[in-house]
Amino acid sequence: MGGQKRRGKSLLSIRDIGRTYAPLRVGRGGNVFAREYHDRQLAGTHMQNNNFDLNLIRTLDALLQEKSVTRAAERLCISQPAMSGALHRLRDHFNDQLLVRIGRDMELTPLAESLLGPVRNCVVQFQETLATRPRFDPKVSRRAFTVAMSDYGSLVLMPWVLRRLSKDAPHIACHVEPIGDETFGRLEIGELDLLITVESWEVIRRHGAARDLKMRRLFSDDFVCVVDRNHPSVGNTLTIDEYKRLPHMLVRFGLRLDTLVEQAWKLAEWDINIAVTAPSFSEMLFMLPGTEMIATIQRRFAGVLAASLPLKIVESPLKVEALQEILTWHPRSEFDPGCQYLRQVFIEAAKVV
Repeated sequence: MGGQKRRGKSLLSIRDIGRTYAPLRVGRGGNVFAREYHDRQLAGTHMQNNNFDLNLIRTLDALLQEKSVTRAAERLCISQPAMSGALHRLRDHFNDQLLVRIGRDMELTPLAESLLGPVRNCVVQFQETLATRPRFDPKVSRRAFTVAMSDYGSLVLMPWVLRRLSKDAPHIACHVEPIGDETFGRLEIGELDLLITVESWEVIRRHGAARDLKMRRLFSDDFVCVVDRNHPSVGNTLTIDEYKRLPHMLVRFGLRLDTLVEQAWKLAEWDINIAVTAPSFSEMLFMLPGTEMIATIQRRFAGVLAASLPLKIVESPLKVEALQEILTWHPRSEFDPGCQYLRQVFIEAAKVV
């Protein structure tokens, strides 16, 4: 596949905004935005960055219009923590509070007032430009997409996806990153195009993600146990007592949530010895050979990776809820032809894995 360039952020110089709206008159005071910026430069107040991240333009507009972090978050369909973080970045950039509390209400600072008209006009111009439906031809597109998933998703889905893209979309770049604590926030602010993860409203709630995220089930999977091929006490079957007695390996992603396996342990009220935790499923299985430990893992993953290692698969005596793997995206990309194409590729991949 070609086109391995990273997708850079779209940036707009604050000076460019000043030039764009230099002819505008805001009330009787003339070009307030340009004058305020000029005055602050003369006063020696500097902005921390010369470039302004376009992802924050709509956020700034919503905050200026709503004068409320909560209402601005609702307006853009993002979580309040994500909006608060964006406001913090804006305050750092402009070296100004922008919104200040007066009594029970939030009010705009003088600088924020000067930004109100120009920023609104900027957003309107963007919306008018984007109203034209873009074309997407996978055979010639050099677009780059960013997708977050665990190594389970990468191992099960990506080989088929990459073969398909190499054939039908040879110039598209697909950047895959692991799932972490900031994944849902990155999806909300547009730094991720797709997220492939386990279906869990608890995960979404814990991370303050917008509940109107779009989702599509891809496939389900059950769990098996994996041990060293020459394990001294495990044959071709495994009893409950043997399972409970063995030291266990477990994957932890840093999401501060119990895995499906841990939930099953708690439901069964089993006291399990977790001897080792690993940051990914593949690392866990690569650490397993030569030990007397055991891992409870997805059947598809075990079938692909365990066959290439000195490991054996046995049926699990533990009843674990079936894993539902889902494709997740933000509503803003619902009708983006490029994202529609990539989503369909993953949906087709899930049908054949």
